[in-house]
Amino acid sequence: MDFKKNLSFKHIDLVVLFVFFYFLFWYLFLFISTDFNEHTDFILRVNAGKVSYTPHFMFFYLVNLMSGFTSKISLIRIATVVIVSGSTVAKYYITKQFLYSFSTDINHRFKKNAIVFIAVMLLFFFSIPDIYNFYTLRYMYLSRVPSVLWHNSTLIFVTPFALALFKEHLKVSKLEKVNFFNKEIIKITVLTILSIFIKPSFIFVFFPVYFLSILRYFNLNNFKKSVFKSIPLIIGSVALILQYIAIYYLTIGSFYEGKSEVVIGYAFEFLNVYIPYWYIPVGLIISYVFPIAVLICYKEILKFRPFLYALAYSFFGFIIGTFIIEEGPRKFHGNFTWQNIICMYMLVLACILFLLPKLFTKERYTNKFIVISGLFFLHVISGFLYLFHMYFSGHFS
Repeated sequence: MDFKKNLSFKHIDLVVLFVFFYFLFWYLFLFISTDFNEHTDFILRVNAGKVSYTPHFMFFYLVNLMSGFTSKISLIRIATVVIVSGSTVAKYYITKQFLYSFSTDINHRFKKNAIVFIAVMLLFFFSIPDIYNFYTLRYMYLSRVPSVLWHNSTLIFVTPFALALFKEHLKVSKLEKVNFFNKEIIKITVLTILSIFIKPSFIFVFFPVYFLSILRYFNLNNFKKSVFKSIPLIIGSVALILQYIAIYYLTIGSFYEGKSEVVIGYAFEFLNVYIPYWYIPVGLIISYVFPIAVLICYKEILKFRPFLYALAYSFFGFIIGTFIIEEGPRKFHGNFTWQNIICMYMLVLACILFLLPKLFTKERYTNKFIVISGLFFLHVISGFLYLFHMYFSGHFS
């Protein structure tokens, strides 16, 4: 009986979350202006033979496969909601595994419950609003770099793959023996290819950090090991180049009429379309207030490898999002800023991983830990406030 009970309720949190997000995404689909409708309309056009799949086709093809390549919009919407709900639950599950791996004695009931609670709260962790952006600009998303969003199906779908890459990257960096058939290298290669064909945003920051992590330990004695570790970079780079040619030269599967190209713009050219230039530094500082506060209170986090990797991802993501834009019909779509949302989630997660052992000791009663905890819950409350903001405004901005 105990075995059956354990078998039945072992993953009850995944089931409950899937049901919750299924209804949440249905509501967003029907009543909030999001990218979901644009993506499902694109799938209908593919099925009607009017356009071909985009070079980042995985999400659209999977939705089509699940809906039976139908021309019925209702079935395509159901498949879309199932996939984004499942992706969000997968994000939660990988987050929970991260938390377990950085906690001892995970069978302790308090620790297990605390980990589940934190993993759930991270799904709603959002940038704290201020009076100017909330009441004057009437924005919560566009003036910030949040760690979560609800309106772009392809980013939601790719996030658990990016988290899995983060996890495998931490493993590979510690490997002493590496060969062509090493399972971590194979996993990173597969995850890299899948991420590129879903939405390549995170790969733009993963590649330079991954390359630097290889270069850091490179010498002639470990040349062979460095070559094997570079396999995901080599294969992924080829895939990225082919995808770039398909999107910007051949315009295969384009959503819009006209040709686009990638250019270097002036700093924050995309953000400046939506918010005043003077406010951009304010919005950015508030966006990163949690990791900044953790760094101020615990300077030793700079020796914590997950934080350093997440910080490096965020640095490259920030540079790309600040200066790289598209010219053409997608100029103000912010396609080179998506990676910052994933990187912010990883940065917050890394902070939580660092703080987690302290939660289970008397250190949780110190003033700085109480302040950090209060700040964390303020971010979570902001996440629920953002959902209400979308409900009342009818838009994700």
